[in-house]
Amino acid sequence: MGGAAGMSVGVSWGGQYWQEPPFRRLLSRLKAGCGQNCPMPLTFPMTNTCINRGAGLQACGGRPRPPVPLREERVLEDPRRPGGPPHHIPQHFPKSKWHWAGLPAIQSGLIMKTLLGGFLFCATVLCQDGPALLHKMQKALGGADKIEKIRDFDQLVHAETWDRKGNPIGEVRKRTRWVKPNLLRLDQVGPGDTFALYFDGISGWEILPGKHLADLAGGELEFARRYLSGFALNLWLADRNPDYEVTSPAENVVRISARKIANDQDDITLDPVSGLPVKQASVSLADPAHPQTSENQVKEWMTVAEIKFPRRVWILHGGIRLADITTDEIKLNGGLRPADLALKPADLNPVLSGDR
Repeated sequence: MGGAAGMSVGVSWGGQYWQEPPFRRLLSRLKAGCGQNCPMPLTFPMTNTCINRGAGLQACGGRPRPPVPLREERVLEDPRRPGGPPHHIPQHFPKSKWHWAGLPAIQSGLIMKTLLGGFLFCATVLCQDGPALLHKMQKALGGADKIEKIRDFDQLVHAETWDRKGNPIGEVRKRTRWVKPNLLRLDQVGPGDTFALYFDGISGWEILPGKHLADLAGGELEFARRYLSGFALNLWLADRNPDYEVTSPAENVVRISARKIANDQDDITLDPVSGLPVKQASVSLADPAHPQTSENQVKEWMTVAEIKFPRRVWILHGGIRLADITTDEIKLNGGLRPADLALKPADLNPVLSGDR
């Protein structure tokens, strides 16, 4: 995905002077309704959520380290609007709620046209059924039942990255491993942002740039929770998990909100014909003090075991392209063991090899 607006600068952090890292966990998160038919609430990249997660990146501070400008965390507010019928009826109209006989023909016709027009507008745009849109997306991806049979996931990607002025930063390589239902391992190598992270849904550890090993806590723990929540395979089956709410804020947009994590939601825009995700939107907290719009745009697809996955994705922050991610390999149900994900590398280097 590439960039403009605010180049990498030196910053003071934890009493030390650091060069602000240009790329922080920007690779992995293609996170893939109106459960009550008409709340009007908006997030896939996703318009993500941020966050190419599962095909994403980020972390917050707390320990001495430079702030991370390109993390992908989803924090869109839920601007629901009250719905329902109008509350005030002009006094010269009959008191009876549905008695139109006493109205002049012109007034009656105007009222019926207005009501019909409002109904059609709601039905075609504002009140699309969120679960129905999600089912359409699931079918386009290969089918919910096939997706649900995925027990483990191992993905290798590489990305070209840019700073916010459009200057190239370099190539980033990342490996994402996941074991159902909630074990996550991330290993990344890139200019100024080499790290590894393990999370079991409750706790975990992280190897930060500079080979600093620490338990997940504070902002780092929150990042891991949100990353797992927005992981593509979890979002794609959101209607089968009570921890998610599925709605639709606009035409061909399915919104997936995490019930247990505040302000954690993704708006996924679907192609009206194919039903595949076109983009996913959210708000990024790469720099927690300056949240901004994050959008993942899917440029190409690939098929693995009859299931479609994004092959090429652009990540944009505030409309500026910061990364162009290409998936090199995806392995499904390859026999990953929980112990493999939890294992800390002896040399504290990220593990990108598919053999470990």
